[in-house]
Amino acid sequence: MERVEGTVALLHCCTVELLHCCTVEPSTTWTHTLHDLLFASTGKFDVFVATTPKGPKAQVMTYDGQGSFGELSLMYGKPRAATIVAQTNGVLWSLERRAFRRLVMKSSAKSLMGTLKSVVR
Repeated sequence: MERVEGTVALLHCCTVELLHCCTVEPSTTWTHTLHDLLFASTGKFDVFVATTPKGPKAQVMTYDGQGSFGELSLMYGKPRAATIVAQTNGVLWSLERRAFRRLVMKSSAKSLMGTLKSVVR
């Protein structure tokens, strides 16, 4: 999660299989440039979205201790619509877009092979 923008507040990072885990401080900000799926396991995170194309961003929700964000950006490679700001200390797990695509392709290939094997029998 080196691509966190704004206040540098990564307290600790580790990797478990394909997931990265980071402990963050308040004011850490994730903007539209990140294409990872993020899972909040602890902490509060505010979500801000622009109400008009070039207008100011308004807070639309808060994740409190759980939640995920970045699904559409991850799947489609498009800029994220929301900006996420840590309100408290928290722990985030991230899945990078490349790892996600590998998992999907691997899963799809297994599913296809299973279907083909059932048709051949």
